[in-house]
Amino acid sequence: MEKSNYCRRLFLTFFTFLFLLVSVQGQQKVTAKGDTALVEKKVSFKMDTVKISDSTSLPLDTMELEPVYRLIPRSPKKASIMSALVPGLGQIYNHKYWKLPLIYGGFAAMTYGFMWNNNQYKDYKEGYMLLSKGYGNLSSEEQAFLAQLIRNPNYNLQDPQNQQDLQRSLESGMSYYKRNRDLNVVGMAALYLLNIIDASIDAHFSTFDISDNLSMDVQPYATPDQMGVGVQLKF
Repeated sequence: MEKSNYCRRLFLTFFTFLFLLVSVQGQQKVTAKGDTALVEKKVSFKMDTVKISDSTSLPLDTMELEPVYRLIPRSPKKASIMSALVPGLGQIYNHKYWKLPLIYGGFAAMTYGFMWNNNQYKDYKEGYMLLSKGYGNLSSEEQAFLAQLIRNPNYNLQDPQNQQDLQRSLESGMSYYKRNRDLNVVGMAALYLLNIIDASIDAHFSTFDISDNLSMDVQPYATPDQMGVGVQLKF
């Protein structure tokens, strides 16, 4: 009697352990990438068959569930307003962080170009105004400023012909640097608008599925009543 109870307890313990082992094998993994959340569930069963009814059984080695993607919608209006207030803020809202160096790098380059061309324009304009007074009427400091602007020690400013040539060169330089300065302003304005448009477009396409889980499967199928070809689309 004691031996029979011992075998019964041992048998019950073995099947309890087997049930716990199969249950622990269920895995769930959640990862986030960009503006989509990936929920991947994998369930494995170590058994030979799954019993559907008393009279039907199907062989089953491993069963896996397909990954499920959840797209997070973004507001185009909110993204546009954020980028209008602070350039790049809409890109942060859309989780497009890699665009920030492009935006701020562009603004930094154009700001530097604006300042450099503006300084050159001011120097050429000042030199042009000084030379209009007549070289002989300039102070020693003003003459030294012109000599530094020309950067040619062999250039004789006492010669009236050289003065006229220099005045034309200074006038041409003023126009050149003024145009480049204004182009940098136009470039910064264009980059500002592009930053707003880009944020709005990214928000519009935030729910557009570009994952690898897009496919079309064509395969034959058969039922007791009919046969044919089925098309399965995964979005």
